[in-house]
Amino acid sequence: MCTEEFRIVPIIIKNSSDNSPVYLTSYKVLRTNDQVDITLPDNNLPDNSGYYTIVNDNSAGLVTNRDTEVEFTGYINDSVVIQRKFVVRRDCCHVSLVSGEINCFI
Repeated sequence: MCTEEFRIVPIIIKNSSDNSPVYLTSYKVLRTNDQVDITLPDNNLPDNSGYYTIVNDNSAGLVTNRDTEVEFTGYINDSVVIQRKFVVRRDCCHVSLVSGEINCFI
């Protein structure tokens, strides 16, 4: 029996100099074993306070119940400003973070 909560695995990106949020102009999440783009649509990039979605429960079909490595790449204009790998998985109901640091400073 699944809970009715909606789970998100975020990455939180802040400036190392003043702890302010980093506002990306775009980002991409790739499943590393096959380079499939699993980026979820984000219509709130300017308003997200430095929080970006790696995966959420809507991604469940893109993540297996085994460990799935994904790579998050964040861009400001066309320049890569952050690139991190994470391991995620899902059970029959929800996605979860297995490894990777979600609080990032650049």
